[in-house]
Amino acid sequence: MFKNIKLLYIISLLKSIGTKNFEGLGRTTGCTGKTIMRSLPTEEAAMPLLQKIGHYVFRKKRTLYLAIDDTLIKKIYAQAMAGAGLMFSTKDGRCLNAFRIQVAALTDGKCIIPIDFSYILSKEILDSLNPEDLTKISHLSKVQLFQNMVNGVKKQYPLHEIIVVADGLFCTTEILKWCKESKTNTVMRMHSNRTVEFNNQKIAVNKIEMILPKGRQKARSVPVLWYDMDLFLTAEKRLDKHGKISIVYLISTFKAKPIKYVKIYKKRWGIEKMFRTIKQHLGLNDCFSTNFDKQKNHLAAVLLTFALMQIARKQSRFENIETAIRSFKSLSFEEIESWILRLDQNFKACAL
Repeated sequence: MFKNIKLLYIISLLKSIGTKNFEGLGRTTGCTGKTIMRSLPTEEAAMPLLQKIGHYVFRKKRTLYLAIDDTLIKKIYAQAMAGAGLMFSTKDGRCLNAFRIQVAALTDGKCIIPIDFSYILSKEILDSLNPEDLTKISHLSKVQLFQNMVNGVKKQYPLHEIIVVADGLFCTTEILKWCKESKTNTVMRMHSNRTVEFNNQKIAVNKIEMILPKGRQKARSVPVLWYDMDLFLTAEKRLDKHGKISIVYLISTFKAKPIKYVKIYKKRWGIEKMFRTIKQHLGLNDCFSTNFDKQKNHLAAVLLTFALMQIARKQSRFENIETAIRSFKSLSFEEIESWILRLDQNFKACAL
């Protein structure tokens, strides 16, 4: 498995300090930038490995949570990169030159493994691409990508219960109708100003007083209709470190206790932490190539490296994945390579 791909790029991502472009990675291992570039695994080679890691890590689990979210890969010189352009950043409150990617990751609440990713392109960006680049880029919408990711995971894990968790960005009528029709159990955040039908009356979510938690209650749920869909609306009471109370609304496609919806939605936090880690520690933003294939391959290599560090964290019982990454920086190239190759034996043993 791992012996069939070049490990130089992945090990360089782990050991390097500073900007992780081809030249920066080369300085870490004493290679030229061109040598590092040639060692970059292809997306086609990396993605099956991610799926096998997911099966290995979650082999004893019966219920898994599929977190789907998107993020920006900031690019200062994005206009020269195929598939990149001006994207609005909710964090910065302005448009930035960037790629936008949508990622699907499986989690049990403690460990998270990225399984799939795709680029999301606006019509303006698609119109600006030349025919050669268009053949390399998916034209699917965010909704279609969501459906493909969920169906792909269900096919890979037919014996597992898969529950989808996503933030308010994916809480649309089209996505929720598909989840209902495909019998996909889903918990999402819902904007408080949405109008639903409750007790035969159309009312804004934040105006339903009956749903507000009382006393020591952390959450309450009520059945609602939203565009003729039978759903369950939950109000969660949150208390921040300053003692300030806020109400967050969740929508779900299946019936459960209010506290279960809250616990399920919290498992989505793992994908947010994953984005932070791969940006700060594994160089997600640092590929400066204008070639779209190399950008995709770099992203796949970063996700594969993150998944490997999840295995290392579990094996060595590190407090978090950042500790695992720091630990591997102190190892030699040969030690890291030997550790990765030994994983082949672990995977084979689990398959028996």
